[in-house]
Parts: sequence; structure tokens; C-alpha cells
Amino acid sequence: MPVSSKEQDEIQRFVEGASAEERENALQAAYEKLSQVKHLADRKLLDNAEMRIGELSIEMIARIEAFEQGKGSFFRLKRRMQLAASIRKA
Repeated sequence: MPVSSKEQDEIQRFVEGASAEERENALQAAYEKLSQVKHLADRKLLDNAEMRIGELSIEMIARIEAFEQGKGSFFRLKRRMQLAASIRKA
């Protein structure tokens, strides 16, 4: 199930309201979760809960990176695709 508009809005509000340190901590946590999902994907088919963790992690990463670089929706789309593809390649 893709990340909903409501979830995207919640993540965006967090990103915009968070301090640089909070964003960095959230970014590192999202990368760690995504790494765990990649590791699981190497061993088995992901279940819905694992896929969901990956989707939310990708969204968090894309939104934080876009915010910090002053980029918009095209950057986020491209970054989401890159991160999702990296799971399949792993």
C-alpha cells in the first residue's frame, strides 16, 4: 500500500518543524530501517508490514533530503524511485 497523502503531509510537517538535529536523527533512523528491509528482501519475500516500513522510510528520506537541498516534488519522485530500486538490487 503506497504512502497516503495524509502520511505524506504528516512527514512533511515533521520535516518542516524539526530542528536540524531532529532531521538528522530521523534521516539516520530511516536509513537504518531501510537497510534492515533490504537485508530481509535478500533472504525472502517481504510481508506487508516489512514493505510498509520500507515505504515510510523511503518517504522520510526523500522528504528530508529534498527539504535540506531546497528541492521539490520532481526530486522527491526521483529519489523515491532510486531508493525503491535499491531494495530490489540488494
